[in-house]
Amino acid sequence: VGVYLTKFFGSNVRFRILKELGSLEPVVCVAEVYYPDKFYGTRVGITRGVLK
Repeated sequence: VGVYLTKFFGSNVRFRILKELGSLEPVVCVAEVYYPDKFYGTRVGITRGVLK
């Protein structure tokens, strides 16, 4: 569980990982997404390969 920074559509986006799922799942974690200028309270499933 932690915070990841990544480039997403040209913006620096922060994912705060809420929970990691099993390694066999196609979605490996659930995260909240922060854009530089606003917080999206969206909880998104991050699929394997997005977070390196």
